[in-house]
Amino acid sequence: MSKYYKKKISEFDLEQGFNNLDSFEILDTGVEIDFDEFTSYFQSVANDDSVTAHDFNFSMLIYEAISKSKLDKKFTHDLRFWQWICLNKIKEYCLWRWKIDEEMPKKLNRFLGSGGVTGFSINSASRLYFPADGLLKEHDGESLLKDFWSLTQKELSISQSRLSINPKIFVALVKATKGLNTSETNKAIVKLNLLDSNTFLDLMDESEIISLIS
Repeated sequence: MSKYYKKKISEFDLEQGFNNLDSFEILDTGVEIDFDEFTSYFQSVANDDSVTAHDFNFSMLIYEAISKSKLDKKFTHDLRFWQWICLNKIKEYCLWRWKIDEEMPKKLNRFLGSGGVTGFSINSASRLYFPADGLLKEHDGESLLKDFWSLTQKELSISQSRLSINPKIFVALVKATKGLNTSETNKAIVKLNLLDSNTFLDLMDESEIISLIS
């Protein structure tokens, strides 16, 4: 059974490392989530130093696993659920992806996420899930998702923009920047941020937002 923590875990809670994980109370989500394909793929690439090259595949795999489980959507918006996944089901992946020494762990926010509107883009599991959740519903979703993960800085620029918290704007940003390099993507986001101060982006259609960016 998949779980979530009763209380959100903080970096202070893990200042002594991962040895006290069993002390944190967990609750059931009510569904099983099969991470076997994710784990199997991780094991097949674990010796590859090019960690960023696999973000697209991991994004697809974690989305498929959670989607198949029929998990209640309320849990995907609960950081305690993503913390449980990172600290239990995909812990080895997290250590590998961010080159973290388990004996002297740093970058704990990659297990825990962070506060603010872009906090889910920091947690290692939710950062993979949400882009797939937003893009794979589009008719060319797989192509859009592959382009999104094609450049690390591009992914960071889009995911960590506060505007991307709106799924419609996130999809519009990815579509409008498809094929662009990091610099061009940054310019598009800066342009949209400036327009946001005097334009009601939330009320606009996706096509209108794309036109503003392009």
